Amino acid sequence: MARYFVNGRFCLSCFCLIACVGLTGALYYEGSVDTYTQYERWNTSVNGTLRFQFKSKQTNVLLAYADDMKQVDFMEIAMEDGSLLLHMRINNKGRTLIVGDNVDDGEWHTVEVIRSNPRKFTFKVDGDERSGTMDGEIIELPTQTDFFFGGIPRQVRRSHLARPEARSRTHLKGHIRNIAYLVQARPNRWRRPEQLASNNVREDFSDLCSTNDPCKNGGLCVSEQGRSRCECDGTGFVGEICEEEYTPAPQSQSDEVIDGREQRAITATFDGTSYISYSLALEEVNTLQDDIVFDFRTQLPNGLLLYVGHESDYIYVAMVNGLLEIAINLGSGEYWKSIQPRREMDVFTDNNWHKVRISRTRADVRVRVDGSLLASGSAGGNFGRLTVGNEFYVGGSPNPATLSGSRVGENFRGNLRDVSYYGNIEIDLLEKAYSSDPLIYMLGDILFREETVQGIDPITFLTEESLLRLPRWNAESKGSLSFDFRTNEPSAVIMYSSGSDEMSDFLAFELLEGYLYVILDLGSGPVREKAYTFPLNDGEWHHVVFERDLAIGIINVGSSTSHKFEVPGHNDKLNLEMDLIVGGIEPLQSLPLELFSGALRHGYVGCIRNMAMNGETLDLPQYVEEQSEDGNIVRFCREEDPLCTSDPCQHGGSCREGWNRFICDCRKTGYTGETCKDEVARLAFNGNQSMRITLRETTRSKVEEVFLRFRTSHPDGMLLATTSDTIIDILLAELSHGEVRVTANFGTGSTTITAGTNLDDNMWHSFAIERHDRTLRLTVDNSDKAEAGDDFESGTLDFRYIDIGSLLSRPHLTGSIDRPPNFQGHMEQLIYNNHHYFDLARDEMPDFIENTASFGEQMSRRPIHDPFTFHTPEVIVQLPQIKTYPSLSIFFQFKTTEPDGLIFFTEGELDFLAIELVDGFIYYTFNLGGGAKTLRGNSRERLNDNRWHEVGISHDSRDRQVLKVDSRSMRSRATMEANHFDFTENLYIGGKETFEFLPEKIQATQGYQGCLASLEINGRHEDLMETAVSMELKEELTRGCEDKRELCIDHMCNFGGICVPGFDSYTCDCRRTSFTGQYCSNVSIGYQFGEDGGLISLELPRDQWLRSDRDSLSLGFVAESLDGILTHISSANSHDYIEMKLLSGHLFVRYNFGAEDHVIGEKTYRVSDGRYHTVEFTRRGENSTLQVDYYPKVELFQNYGRKGRASYFDAQSKINIGATSSAFRRKRRAIMYPFQGIISGLAYNDLRVLDMAASGDPRITFDGDVSLVSPYTIWEYVTEPYPTMSLTTANITEKPVQPEFPEPDPSPHVGPNKTLTGPTKMVMSTATTDGDIDFGTDPDNIFVTQSGCGSVDDEDCQMASVTKGDGAIFTPVDEMESTTAPSITTSSPSTAIPTTPTPKMSLPDTVISGSPCSDPDDPGCISGDTTPSTTTDFNYTTFTSKAAPTPPAPKITQKVVPTTHKSTLGSHLPEETKEGDGLGFLGQTWLVIGLVAAGAFIFLFLVIILYKFRNRNEGSYHINESRNYSVSDATRTALLPSQQQPQQPNTNGTLPTKPIKPKLPPEYATKEWYV
Repeated sequence: MARYFVNGRFCLSCFCLIACVGLTGALYYEGSVDTYTQYERWNTSVNGTLRFQFKSKQTNVLLAYADDMKQVDFMEIAMEDGSLLLHMRINNKGRTLIVGDNVDDGEWHTVEVIRSNPRKFTFKVDGDERSGTMDGEIIELPTQTDFFFGGIPRQVRRSHLARPEARSRTHLKGHIRNIAYLVQARPNRWRRPEQLASNNVREDFSDLCSTNDPCKNGGLCVSEQGRSRCECDGTGFVGEICEEEYTPAPQSQSDEVIDGREQRAITATFDGTSYISYSLALEEVNTLQDDIVFDFRTQLPNGLLLYVGHESDYIYVAMVNGLLEIAINLGSGEYWKSIQPRREMDVFTDNNWHKVRISRTRADVRVRVDGSLLASGSAGGNFGRLTVGNEFYVGGSPNPATLSGSRVGENFRGNLRDVSYYGNIEIDLLEKAYSSDPLIYMLGDILFREETVQGIDPITFLTEESLLRLPRWNAESKGSLSFDFRTNEPSAVIMYSSGSDEMSDFLAFELLEGYLYVILDLGSGPVREKAYTFPLNDGEWHHVVFERDLAIGIINVGSSTSHKFEVPGHNDKLNLEMDLIVGGIEPLQSLPLELFSGALRHGYVGCIRNMAMNGETLDLPQYVEEQSEDGNIVRFCREEDPLCTSDPCQHGGSCREGWNRFICDCRKTGYTGETCKDEVARLAFNGNQSMRITLRETTRSKVEEVFLRFRTSHPDGMLLATTSDTIIDILLAELSHGEVRVTANFGTGSTTITAGTNLDDNMWHSFAIERHDRTLRLTVDNSDKAEAGDDFESGTLDFRYIDIGSLLSRPHLTGSIDRPPNFQGHMEQLIYNNHHYFDLARDEMPDFIENTASFGEQMSRRPIHDPFTFHTPEVIVQLPQIKTYPSLSIFFQFKTTEPDGLIFFTEGELDFLAIELVDGFIYYTFNLGGGAKTLRGNSRERLNDNRWHEVGISHDSRDRQVLKVDSRSMRSRATMEANHFDFTENLYIGGKETFEFLPEKIQATQGYQGCLASLEINGRHEDLMETAVSMELKEELTRGCEDKRELCIDHMCNFGGICVPGFDSYTCDCRRTSFTGQYCSNVSIGYQFGEDGGLISLELPRDQWLRSDRDSLSLGFVAESLDGILTHISSANSHDYIEMKLLSGHLFVRYNFGAEDHVIGEKTYRVSDGRYHTVEFTRRGENSTLQVDYYPKVELFQNYGRKGRASYFDAQSKINIGATSSAFRRKRRAIMYPFQGIISGLAYNDLRVLDMAASGDPRITFDGDVSLVSPYTIWEYVTEPYPTMSLTTANITEKPVQPEFPEPDPSPHVGPNKTLTGPTKMVMSTATTDGDIDFGTDPDNIFVTQSGCGSVDDEDCQMASVTKGDGAIFTPVDEMESTTAPSITTSSPSTAIPTTPTPKMSLPDTVISGSPCSDPDDPGCISGDTTPSTTTDFNYTTFTSKAAPTPPAPKITQKVVPTTHKSTLGSHLPEETKEGDGLGFLGQTWLVIGLVAAGAFIFLFLVIILYKFRNRNEGSYHINESRNYSVSDATRTALLPSQQQPQQPNTNGTLPTKPIKPKLPPEYATKEWYV
């Protein structure tokens, strides 16, 4: 049950219908399964009484229950069969008492449990009682927890109860009233306990004490039949309603005098510097019995009230730490008592009058305060006479600290009244002072009237960083420290002090989750003690007194019982050397492990007053005046109105009330700062990047609080770990199978907890780890929580590093944990013990943070929430008229593929506002009354790319309108016109009913179609469905964003084109490739650069110069030379440039933007091999990537987020292609470093320069040997593999569809017509983790690609091979002997085998393989590999050259057909490409023998086959249905669109059938040959 009793208080606010609300008077219990009330515990000490009344008609029911939280002792009061049962178990000894009969009669019955001595108990019901005794030593009843009446909450588990059967008892249906405790260890006084919680209980207002409690002065109202009465026991008052002060009958001479003293009362006011002294020189005090009587009031916690005595005979009365302190010594022992108020107060500093009477008879002492006996005892020893002959002090003394027995160091400040001593002499001390008695001496200005003496003002700490230095606490052997504090903040270091560097002595007070703790270390080990059982951050004043005597510590909070503890170890001296720091924490201060709030760096925000050291009050405002220069500590303590009502937290941050401040929790918003307005630092990890935080030294910790947000699509990855070089300790958080897993090992064993699920959905998630010594909790997304079990072995965590994203080298961890994979994705909001490390790394980049991850400015700034899909442009949503004062701000996120559409519109008489998409860019048009203005978003690219983008409008400090699109902003010009909109219409979202009457500058003619999310207006989230006042076509507006990315199957667009999905179609973006066409399957315009060198130049006018911090350059080329410049882009006014060139056959890119040259390239393979290659170069700042064909991408990182490095390419004015030119010759430019070969489809950012050249752009000039090349010529060289759409059964169509080339100008370089081939069956392959190809053996995995044979009958494809010339012979391969199979991913178009003779050339007769088919329906493409298949199907052996390695892809065997102008190509081929490596297993020798021996047979066989297929239907082919192809009609229907027709324009069409091969003119068309 302990887990449900948080520090002794059980307040289930989330379960209770009425929680933590005190009900008074009679209560009616409804009897449901969760009916109960909860009261504070009954602290009986060694004797006391519990009393209550009940009525019910239930025969068996639970009335009351208490437990010891240790599953041992309990007390239960229940009704069984109409009788009452008291069942107890104390110190494991049980006893049961049964009384009463037929108490289930529905009448009121009084129940009492009386403990008259430590072992005797009496159980009474009405007049019936039973008594019993308990064996053994019994001191406390089992009431360490609260008392439950009427039932036990169902949230309390049976396994946690000392008596589980009580949990199953029937809950009460009836009434209970007059619950009261009488504790006889303190003055006899009934007390009504505080009610802490209740459920299914209501107040019975027919009870007189409920509706009208007449009792005064703390009297207890008791309801009886039809009336109420007051019990005044222990209150100091008597009377029917406790209205008369009780005065005991005179027992001595002093008592007789007291009766009339108020008639001549004299009041004196003391200011702390004054006192009264009465000389006892003429008549000394010498008595066995005496009384001291006086009244006082004050606001100060410390001060000497009275003192008479010397050496070992004295009576001492003082205010110490807000309490009344009495000490009496008669020479043989001291009686000492610190007295707390009896009424509802913590201290006596309430500025109210209090009556004190100290009575002594010999060594016996009694002390009454306000009529209540609050203390009694004996001075001890054999002496009983007080003998004093010097001075009697009132209000102070010359030096209070030097008086015998004194524990206070200052004089009294406040009012005293009727100070009288009655013993062997009677002295009315104030009367004698007032009448100027000669024996009276007065020091200072004493006023004989009642005037309020103001206390020392409290002080307020406004920030967690503000601190105050006070003198060190000198308490080496003993001492006291007291203060009052007031706050509502849960965790903070209130004050601390430490010893020297060589000593570990330490003292601190802290709040943690509202509970007060004291941490004390005497040099031999610390102790951490909870000062109070309830939270103290309730906004009320709390008085704290801490005293120590050697190794014993005593702490007292308010009027609670003192908590005593002992510090372990052999030391008993406290040596504090530094000042007492109050409020904040010094930046470099090393704090002990036990100070948890210190480890979390939480300073104190709140009020402090009445602080005293060793009985001497400190003037805190004076210290503030001397030290606080920034105004963060102020005088006074004010409670301001709640601040969260103004909703100060932006972007969805949650607001929490602090002490006179609001606290915004921004952790789940993507923003930070005081009001969540600053964007957080967001990091992107690519799987090879990480961050390491290196601390100054190995750190030891017992408390960790970690928060982190992340987003990833990978189910596994390392998030965060604390590590060190030599210690095994680790706190590791990782993503494992889509869950957050936390592993903790503090050297004593590993503990693992997990929470969350499906966290790899590429959405933002958060997790929080909280360890406070012996507790370990994990929370994911603030919903899924996990906690370490009882077997959690806590300890001290030693670490030096915090690793993020990757667990760096730790060889000593081998065998202790499994190393998680590196993280791939994004992170933000790393907060480790209140340190915001990501923001620190971005803003300051300190030396102790090593970071290789990139700050992801390109990613979405905020998580997507509340997305909606506008399925058609006709959807219109109207929101209520928006408020524009004091300012207007709109934020939203959108994703669409449509280039145009009106998103927002609203208007007034003149003013209007519109946000629209125009040609893919955001336009913000507005009128503030002075004319319409338009801001165009300055995004680099069009935004209709089916990606999320952010848009925000606001105004800056100069009242300029601001449009922010993603991370780029535009501002309007400052004007003198109005800076606020005046709207009268609703806000239209998605469009308007008509576009004819929109303001002139608005260009929209249709509504918006796409996704819209995260709408915020003036910082408030808006839900379109909930806040709309009107909707049109509501059924076409749906929650969620229906992403159509499934239309873009992998490699849907050829040659690296980017597939852009629409809502029901897709398009291919070919701008960054060297290809064109609907599917990027057509070669772009290309130029031949001859042997003499040629140059194409684009020169931009000054007003068109470009400036960029990121660039993309792509082109295709066929190199006929080993060296030469492909392209050179230069600046008009600087030395900035980008240059792509060949050097010894290798490709390099060099660039410079004002700092230094950077070179990126690849030396492992050559590209001057006579083949067609594509290259893409991208750069951002000084970092760049280079990819040639589909070889691995090369990356160059020059700048890891450091500021101040050159990144912009300024004044881009000239682009040279094929060479570069001299800048010194003006009439005829000198062509330098010429390239020889073909360059095609050059695209620099959005400029397609060769297309511009072919269209006659006047900015382009030609020099030297340059000629336009036919696309057919370029196709002759396309042999490298280019992955296209992944081959599945859904890609198969009955007839291939072929795109067309645009008809170019006549060119002498057009190649001959080609022969097309038919389909080949192949087996799907998948890549394994180690890079090898894993070919499945499942016979169902059979797919068809349009390459190879093409016959209707499978048997017609049993023989095939390829030879030079036009004699195509196919050689079969034995499938049973094969060991591997080719990859099945589709490939690019290839050069088909010619059917006409070709000119003789120098290129050797080598068959080049490795060019996969790009079109599965292309009959002119064959596919194969050098390795046979392992499946039961068949494959072919093909010729393979030793070309440079390529990624796994289907390869085709192809003969390169040269043209007449390419006479030099063969000389530049690498040596390894000039030799074939045979025919697989048969070898080249067997091919020659086969050709010669079977020539005649083959010729005859081909003639028969040709005749057969000339008479077949060429529009389709047949698949042998006896084989299992796993092609379902449902799959075809769901995934395949209708067949595309040739020459159809690019209209965002349906799914293609993958056209790749250019359509040849009819005169070159031939029949297909099938073997």
